[in-house]
Amino acid sequence: MNTVLFKAPMLTMSGYGVHARQVARYLIEKAEAKQIDLYFEPVRWGDTSWTLDGSMFDGLVKKVMKYTRPIVDQNNERMKFDVSIQLILPNEWTPSDAKFNVGITAGVETDKCNPLWIDNCNAMDLVIVPSTFTESTFRATGDIKKPLHVVPESYTPALAIPNPTPVDFGFSTPFNFLIVSQLTANHSGLDRKNIFAALKAVCETFKNDEEVGLVIKTNSGRGSKIDRLTTIDKFRQMLSAVRKDAFPKIHLVHGELSDSHMADLYRDPSIRAFVSPTRGEGYGLPILEAAVAGVPVIATDWSGHLDFMNKGKFVKIGYELQLIPDQKIDKNIWMRGSRWACPNENHLKTALKKFRQSSDIPKEWATKLSETLKEEYSFERIRDMYDAVLNEHF
Repeated sequence: MNTVLFKAPMLTMSGYGVHARQVARYLIEKAEAKQIDLYFEPVRWGDTSWTLDGSMFDGLVKKVMKYTRPIVDQNNERMKFDVSIQLILPNEWTPSDAKFNVGITAGVETDKCNPLWIDNCNAMDLVIVPSTFTESTFRATGDIKKPLHVVPESYTPALAIPNPTPVDFGFSTPFNFLIVSQLTANHSGLDRKNIFAALKAVCETFKNDEEVGLVIKTNSGRGSKIDRLTTIDKFRQMLSAVRKDAFPKIHLVHGELSDSHMADLYRDPSIRAFVSPTRGEGYGLPILEAAVAGVPVIATDWSGHLDFMNKGKFVKIGYELQLIPDQKIDKNIWMRGSRWACPNENHLKTALKKFRQSSDIPKEWATKLSETLKEEYSFERIRDMYDAVLNEHF
């Protein structure tokens, strides 16, 4: 039986954490079927919070803890595994961990990646990315000599449960647009998720509409009370610049929600559309989950989420590719000369206004797309894709 190491931020409350828990669930099934001897090595992801509550994610955290065990031998030296799977940034991969090493990454949300990451890819035995966008970003940067496969992320199984018991979130407005995103920067021009642009567009388009609201599920990196206060303060500053009166209403949802409660949020009858004027996505899981829930999507027509959104129709926001700001450049993830999308503000406002006037056709698109995505992006389907790529190495 092969020893398998999974190194990833599977206990962090982050996008990479969600992705890591999906892979962890797949590997745990293998371990419980006695197909592999599994070891977990949880790592940090930026400054995001960790969860150690064993009941979280239907008990997955408890199982993660079970397989988080010492990875040193009797001589107190780091073990050499048969297979390592490392879901972190390419420059953090360590090809010395195993005889066969697999790197998984969403890369960067621009049109090119760090050239050194190409060397990191070629030092591994196999690389997996979640979207053809990430694949194209890597191939546009350099010559990938090792096998490079696209295996998407799956939506949460909670969205597949029929007739769920609804949760009343208590939103006071009957026609709400939804954003699900972490604030990635304090300055609007540096925030990859471009939340301020959505806030500004909604406030200016519906300044006299008492029925319209914007629901924002967000944080500034953590789920703590301090983070909540910090996040509220940031949005108050944003609102002071774009909203002069009491409308539209802004509803802030902060903190950790279970998968079932997130599914309830997407399905809340007052949520009419999901809005994402994103500057770039390596994948865009919240967009996928909103679409699976049958929520019409209004999103930038560029980057990773097009892999699944283009399997149907959605409201597309036009854009131009622009160089990322100098302040964003860190010479690791964000490189000088790389570009991301700049969504057209007027196009976004027009799309919001038209949707408010008549949403029947986008709703039809969303209903049809939901059925397709439920089938193609279930955990079971993604598990089969991992099997196709990894089984021979197990």
